[in-house]
Amino acid sequence: MILIVFVLFLFSQIALIADHLSALVFLSQIFYPSMVYLFGILLRKISAEKIKVSFVIALLTAVSALFYVFFLRTTLLPFATEKGLLFSTGFINSFLLTPLPVIIGATIVLFYLMVTKYFSAGFKNTSIFLDSLLIAANPLVLLTIKTIFNTMLAEHTRLLSLIGSLSLICIITTFFIFLCSLLNKHFWEDLYDQDISGSSVAWVGYLLVILMNYILNLFMNGFDTEAVFSWYQRSFYLMLLNLVLLAFVYILCLVLFNRFWYGNIFFLVVTLIYGFANYEKILYRNEPITPIDLSNYAALPEIVGMIGIRTVLLLIGLFILLIIAAIVLHRKTKQGKIFRLPVRLFLLIVPIIFLGYVSSVAANFKYGNKENPIAQILEKANFVPHPESLLFNANRNGHLLAFASLTNVKAMREPEDYSQNEIAKLEKKYQDEAVQLNKDRTDAFKNETVIYILSESFSDSSKLPTISLTPDPIPFTRSLMKQTTSGEMFSMGYGGGTANIEFEALTSLSMDNFDPAMTTPYLFVVPKRDHLFTINQLFSKSIAIHPYTAATYRRDQAFEKMKFDAFYHLGNKDYPIKNQEKKDNSKYISDEAVFNETLDHISQSNGDLFIQLTTMQNHMPYNNGTFDNTIKVNGDLTERSKQQVETYSQGIHYSDEALKTFISAINQMDKPVTVVFYGDHLPAIYDGEFLSQKNADTKLHLTDYFIYRNQASQQIIDRKVATPNMFTPMMMAQINQKVSPYYALLTKVSEKLPAMELQKIIDEAGNPISDKDLTKEQRELLNDYRLIQYDITTGKNYLSKDFFAIPK
Repeated sequence: MILIVFVLFLFSQIALIADHLSALVFLSQIFYPSMVYLFGILLRKISAEKIKVSFVIALLTAVSALFYVFFLRTTLLPFATEKGLLFSTGFINSFLLTPLPVIIGATIVLFYLMVTKYFSAGFKNTSIFLDSLLIAANPLVLLTIKTIFNTMLAEHTRLLSLIGSLSLICIITTFFIFLCSLLNKHFWEDLYDQDISGSSVAWVGYLLVILMNYILNLFMNGFDTEAVFSWYQRSFYLMLLNLVLLAFVYILCLVLFNRFWYGNIFFLVVTLIYGFANYEKILYRNEPITPIDLSNYAALPEIVGMIGIRTVLLLIGLFILLIIAAIVLHRKTKQGKIFRLPVRLFLLIVPIIFLGYVSSVAANFKYGNKENPIAQILEKANFVPHPESLLFNANRNGHLLAFASLTNVKAMREPEDYSQNEIAKLEKKYQDEAVQLNKDRTDAFKNETVIYILSESFSDSSKLPTISLTPDPIPFTRSLMKQTTSGEMFSMGYGGGTANIEFEALTSLSMDNFDPAMTTPYLFVVPKRDHLFTINQLFSKSIAIHPYTAATYRRDQAFEKMKFDAFYHLGNKDYPIKNQEKKDNSKYISDEAVFNETLDHISQSNGDLFIQLTTMQNHMPYNNGTFDNTIKVNGDLTERSKQQVETYSQGIHYSDEALKTFISAINQMDKPVTVVFYGDHLPAIYDGEFLSQKNADTKLHLTDYFIYRNQASQQIIDRKVATPNMFTPMMMAQINQKVSPYYALLTKVSEKLPAMELQKIIDEAGNPISDKDLTKEQRELLNDYRLIQYDITTGKNYLSKDFFAIPK
């Protein structure tokens, strides 16, 4: 035991000196006080002479500091720069709040002290108590000596101010450790007496909040401990703010039950559910949980089916065990109510007001008032909301602050030039544009059948760097795309976002124009508008088909608001899905089945008809054995990723075969049928070295699309990279249909503007470009588009109905 501890101690010293890996340094900071403490205990036990432990610790610190000063790089203090730091205005706060590893190390020391009961002895033996304080503060001393040495070399001035600041730090540190010792002493007494006092509540709460905050960060970072520690060092203030928010949530859990074990177990269950949900959503959707997800409870059965019933049952079993543990522990301890009624009311009201206020400030931080105290704290903590990338927002600012920043989301920010007069000018402008376009066009959708096929996760994996598929899974689709309007679709989603892309195609509105924090228009926009124009409203009959349940994103309510005449989905007795065949071992209805379902509706229609078909066959998960794989994958992918891509590609191959049969069937019809086919997003299954290549992220957002008509009289539209909002004006141009003023605007958008999604702009080659590269005409057109979209979705509906009507 002595040898093991001595080796670990040496390791911590060597790590401090070497500093060649940031993770190693972080661990050494954590273990340094622990190793010094154990080494001191060993010295006390094995030394024949009564050597003062304080002297030994001081000597070790001095030696370590000398090595540190002369051999270490200046990276241990987690600041961007260290020059002039000691004389900055916020030096004391910065120094106290930044060295997280030191605090963790000191906490570990406190744990050792609890186990060995040295703190209890410390009250009887002052020298041991002081030794413990010195040992716990050892890393602070080490950092201080190094900082003083560097400052003396660099500054040569204001040393007295420096010493005064450091003395204050030592006093505060000593007070913190002394407070912890009191809580710890009462905790062990309560544990022995099987009782719960206020000190125990505070001590357990402190440890539990720190632990669960760490676990939540692990969930969010895919259990990458190095990423979590790196964020702790880089953004300690933000971590502390997230910790404070979590502490208030903990208080609410205690207040809710007013029983120690019930409140703590409930907090544990809630945080574990939240953490697991975050992990799963990031894994499959590349974004964390948002407040709007909590209102989408109707989709819970679908989510359970996607995650897997076995995993869900294991989680339920774990939670049941925790609940049983809470009941048993509550009965075994002599513990009643934690808080009296006045205190309970106070602790209920204050956290709710605080959490609500912080959420309000965080949600309006970008555009709101920065003068209030919370906003100033957020600003000093370097809180910068990034709603354009929800995952980046959470990784940068922390899970709870990111969540809070999305509690008050507006669909769009009001443009500066928005007014009734400006909208009237735009309406007149595009009425004239429609007149010009309609001179050479035929009547609107006379006896025309138009089908929008959103093919779940359909894309060409071979377009990604280093990836090749054998044999080609989509030979028919590839050949058809060479004969008609086709190209790549710039998708706002990766691994998810189907409803948003469907919304773009149906409304011709762009997700890029919305506030980036507005994640789901079916939930944020559609319910709040009395009327929302969509392409299906130009037809005498329109239906939607989705071979799955309709609860996700409240698609059933959205389609009703969009004035679809019928919505065929699973569980709908009025409009059931008749064809429900599946492929191999897949749990989803096959594309072949839903294509046959669609053909039945086309054959039964005598007039003009619009069909929105959203498939499900190629939805995640892509587990081995889902399909009888015949596709082989090569490329810079992990083994797990290769297996998933092979399974996914087999599903895409089945879709290609079904599409071939479907197109052949409509070619034999004696009425005009137009198909707008597109994949909504790539599946989130790609993991490998190729992701580090240039523009790899953009390529993960490029799917395939084509617009095909079964009759020869059509115009081929040259659009290599499009976005879903462009499909309808492109389709209307291809089949020479008249346009409304609204689609006159969108025709110009599809012809003049580059593809825009995710706050990015890409050219026809798929390469990112800057908004500075836009011409004056493009900027003007984009501003017109945004004004119109704002009036439709968020503004005062100044546009008249004639703006959306096609003239006869």
